[in-house]
Amino acid sequence: MLADYKLEDPRDTAQFTGMLVTLGEALRQAPETMVAVYRMRPNASGSRRTVSTSGTLEKGFQQGPTRLAGGGRNYPGASAFAMDDRPTIQLHRFDLSYTDRGPIEAAAVPLLAIHIPPHLAKEWLVQLQAGQEVED
Repeated sequence: MLADYKLEDPRDTAQFTGMLVTLGEALRQAPETMVAVYRMRPNASGSRRTVSTSGTLEKGFQQGPTRLAGGGRNYPGASAFAMDDRPTIQLHRFDLSYTDRGPIEAAAVPLLAIHIPPHLAKEWLVQLQAGQEVED
């Protein structure tokens, strides 16, 4: 699943490659390592995220808890699905547009949220290549 995921932005590709190397090393050291995969909101449609002209998600990606009008929660937040003992992958699908009410630029775009637990995380360095811009 992850090896076939394509990224258009070189900044994302570098970070994604580092994450793949981290997962690969974890599996090399412990082939029995399990990964939790969640298909988030599989039957939902019309979920929208706005993107900047540079292609970044303007309001972030991870959604926090949402509350019901009468109190209580109807969604605990994306971080509630991150497991401490294994890598966790959340597969989301969103329609992307440049404004909240503007036309859909890309429909049902697959977006991944990946959590690597601290005991598997490794430090790595990303070297930007010519043409890659750094955003503050």
